[in-house]
Order: sequence, then C-alpha cells, then structure tokens
Amino acid sequence: MSADKWAGLSLAELLTERQALDAKINTVRADTRNAVIDQVRKLVTAYGLTPAKVMPLSRPSEFAAPAQPNPIKKKAAAKYYDPNSGKTWSGRGKPPRWIADKDFTRYLIPAEGILRQMAQQLPPGV
Repeated sequence: MSADKWAGLSLAELLTERQALDAKINTVRADTRNAVIDQVRKLVTAYGLTPAKVMPLSRPSEFAAPAQPNPIKKKAAAKYYDPNSGKTWSGRGKPPRWIADKDFTRYLIPAEGILRQMAQQLPPGV
C-alpha cells in the first residue's frame, strides 16, 4: 500500500478509514481464530489428547512469574555481651547458657553510653 492513498485526506477522513480498518482487522481475526480452534479440536480428537495434556494446570517455568528473591534478613544487633567468652546475644529467642538464670543487666552492651562519651569528646560544633 502506498503512502499516496493517505495523502490529502483530512483528519476526520483518516479517522473514518481507521475505524473501517479496525473493524476489518477484528473480523479477519475472529474468522482466523475460529479456523484455528477448529483445527486444534480436530488434532486433539485425532491424537486422543485430553485437556489436561494440552493445557496442564501448572504453568511451565518459562511462562511462570519470576520468583521473588528472598529478602536478606538483617541479623539483630547484639544487646548483651559475655566478657569471659566474648559471645554476644541479641536478646531475641531463648537465652544462651552463659546468660540464662542471671541478671541480664550485668551483660548489657552500653552502646548508648559509649556514643554519649564519644560525643562529649568531640570539639563543639562538630
């Protein structure tokens, strides 16, 4: 089809042509679709296929949605410290043996206190 056919047409005329073309495309698509469906039905019957064989419920991996990667879990910050062994505990879950049945406050890591001390050592305005 040459570009000359569309040259000189107004916008309204082009839109009318477009609507007519869209209608023709939909008609041809419907006719072709019906012919393809008929052909598939004949093949299914000829080969004794079942719907489960032709269209399995589980999707093949190439059509499946991509799996989301597992989010990286951050390790909880240590809240307690054993000065004898150097082991730490976040305070979550079952207490380890070195702190079980003891006063937890004795093993607290004084992070806030350390930060306050560091801030006091800095010159003013920094």
